[in-house]
Amino acid sequence: MVKLRTRYTNCGYKDKIDFENNISTSKFINVHRASYLFCSVLFLIFCLKVYAGNDEKQYSFPYKLSLKTELTIAPISISSFVAGQVLKKNMTAPQEAEILALDKNNVNRLDRKCIMKSSESAASFSDVTSMSLYIAAPGLLTIPPLMSRKWFNLFVVAVMYSEAMFLTSGVTHIVKVTVSRDRPYLYNPNKSMEEKLDEGSSGRRSFFSAHTSMTFCSALFVTKVFSDSYPHLPWKYVIGGGSITLAAITGIMRVEAG
Repeated sequence: MVKLRTRYTNCGYKDKIDFENNISTSKFINVHRASYLFCSVLFLIFCLKVYAGNDEKQYSFPYKLSLKTELTIAPISISSFVAGQVLKKNMTAPQEAEILALDKNNVNRLDRKCIMKSSESAASFSDVTSMSLYIAAPGLLTIPPLMSRKWFNLFVVAVMYSEAMFLTSGVTHIVKVTVSRDRPYLYNPNKSMEEKLDEGSSGRRSFFSAHTSMTFCSALFVTKVFSDSYPHLPWKYVIGGGSITLAAITGIMRVEAG
């Protein structure tokens, strides 16, 4: 506290605010990391409970890698991912004059309802749900091969999941840059111009939501692979329903975040 007061005394008001914001941001990041870890650990504990007591004979892995197929899918997935990242990096940020020229009346009636939405808590919650599923999904699918010591199955799952996530990310960002749709907060009169400009080119990457697309990719992947691996296990409905519900909540929270 002494050091904090001394710094406040020796610096201007703006520096004081910046210093407080840095502390707040640091705490925010730490809370996020703790949330990801906590949710992921809970999910994995649940998964271990599901697997515990189930006969290993119930586990059947129907997937195989094909050199011809992987030499087609893998390059497409990686190329789309790289293309998406390059396009995103080179995208031009909206300028102040362009933002001032935006008219909410030009937005369709359905989307116009989202213009005034702005929730930091919803944005934070969507970060936690999406990142938790990104971590928990591969964790869930690696448990059966590890328990049965079928190491090649583990490799197959890793390849499949990587291809799916790379392709989804690539397509998402290519569409975002191509469509170049303004985010709702650019129309929001309650947001300061500084806040709008601080987001850079992200302000023009509204459609479609990367959080939502990536989360649904993880959810559907884990639902399909788990169901195919344990076709007779009733828990497959819980895993699938829970994962898809989590992805849907992420999408709703992104809308609420503005």
